[in-house]
Amino acid sequence: MLIEIKKLSVDNKGFKRDVSLVSMFINPANIISLSDYYGAEKFLKEENSDLAGESFCVVRISLGAEIEEIIVHGTSKHLCSKFSALEKRRVLNG
Repeated sequence: MLIEIKKLSVDNKGFKRDVSLVSMFINPANIISLSDYYGAEKFLKEENSDLAGESFCVVRISLGAEIEEIIVHGTSKHLCSKFSALEKRRVLNG
């Protein structure tokens, strides 16, 4: 089952960078690790973004032979609880 997350997207337009959150859906079975990422706050403050006070974490996703790292809105604890809630609702032998 897929779960929705908000990926931090940075679009470089020369002298200006547009920072936004983009919805994407991932399979929690492909997640290798989650860790809080505090470097985003400094970058977002420098860009005068509305997201500067928000929390972010790095999600490492297995793509078979490769691993992709994405910066996601929310703490690792919040995302982990979101994935755990999904597992609890699973129907066994249904």
